[in-house]
Amino acid sequence: MGWAAQEFETIDLGDPRLNRRAVLLAERLGQKPGASILGACGNWAETAAAYRFLRNEQVSCEEVLAAHRQATMARIREHAVVLFLQDTTELDYNGQAVTGLGPLSYEAPVMPGSSTMGVQWEGYARVASVSLPAGEKEDEGSGGRGGRWREGD
Repeated sequence: MGWAAQEFETIDLGDPRLNRRAVLLAERLGQKPGASILGACGNWAETAAAYRFLRNEQVSCEEVLAAHRQATMARIREHAVVLFLQDTTELDYNGQAVTGLGPLSYEAPVMPGSSTMGVQWEGYARVASVSLPAGEKEDEGSGGRGGRWREGD
């Protein structure tokens, strides 16, 4: 069973064909996260099926996310300690003609009479006590035992 089949094992969209399509689409998008739907699906028939799935009134984000939440909670229960790391980043689009922006919270030098416009993005990572998150590396001077960040390092 692939990761998507495990993740969406409890999905119930009211039709087994929709359940299978949700799993397949998650698998395809997970294999190529930066790709368009066509790029991820690889052929026109699968792409058309993906768009039909996304337009289907029987399919809601809440139902898809419910299965993901259940799988997430099951994984969390396997560990004594789970950390949820959060970061907020402000993407500054000042001076660009982009719609849907709002004012940013920091004070940046801008032209008189203008304001700094952008978007806030919040990212979260779930880290169990038995694993390292992607991108972290062990302290090279610790002999592979890990290390602690110290102010000034």
